[in-house]
Amino acid sequence: MLDPEKAEAVAKLARLLPRFEEVPYNPGKARQATIPRALYDAGKHVNLPIGFFTDKNLFYIETHLHSLPTTKHRAATSSATDYILDIKAVSKLLGIDESARNENLTYQEFREVADNNYEFESTRDEDGVNGSRAHFASNHFSFFLNHPESHDMYDWWKPRELKLRNDCIMYKAAFSLEAYNLVWSEIVMGRDTELLIEASVKKLRDESRIVRDMGGKVTGSKPFPGGSKTGSSDGYCLGCAEQGHRVDEHDNSKHRPLIWGKLSKGELVTPDRNRPSRI
Repeated sequence: MLDPEKAEAVAKLARLLPRFEEVPYNPGKARQATIPRALYDAGKHVNLPIGFFTDKNLFYIETHLHSLPTTKHRAATSSATDYILDIKAVSKLLGIDESARNENLTYQEFREVADNNYEFESTRDEDGVNGSRAHFASNHFSFFLNHPESHDMYDWWKPRELKLRNDCIMYKAAFSLEAYNLVWSEIVMGRDTELLIEASVKKLRDESRIVRDMGGKVTGSKPFPGGSKTGSSDGYCLGCAEQGHRVDEHDNSKHRPLIWGKLSKGELVTPDRNRPSRI
């Protein structure tokens, strides 16, 4: 049994916390997010959704680490058991959902993820910033974020980004600029086609509303034009979206190229690429 003085010394030691280094407080300066050790430990066993790497979620994990749920995993190099963060439970707690639209990430959060995930991958890669994980993270995120249209294209790019990233994880595939450029071309074409369709639908709705407001009648109009008359100069070509001619009057030498695409055995075929596109 310890004497009273030694017992008090032990009790005092048990109450003490480790020292920490104070830094000047600057309310106008954004706090720098750091990667908690718990994410490195979990990353040895499971793939971490990128939603973990927003500044907000990193701060939360760091602050509440002692109370976050854990689970048992067998160590990668032995039969021992490791206790790591329960990624599924913590994901639910933080609202991280890879199946949700854009993984529940805003464009600004995606930019944060790019920086923090690169930091994570480069610091856990045996070769550091020269390692394959760091190279992929840098090239993968930079390809999109360096595009001048990245903000406007985010909703179209994000679903394809997830597939490209998962393919790398599953197949250990290296970054391919050619493949990424092809994906970018496809989503730009898809975006343009979608916007064209939306504009056409809006125009039809506006015209229908005008007719409805006029009691279903348009003064001086006829249901159908005479057979020998040409189309109205106010019409739009459904093939190229230009005004002034119908699709049956389209002339490739005078008008813009036709906009089209079709699926062939589940893959996209476009006018300038008459074979299925593969990623």
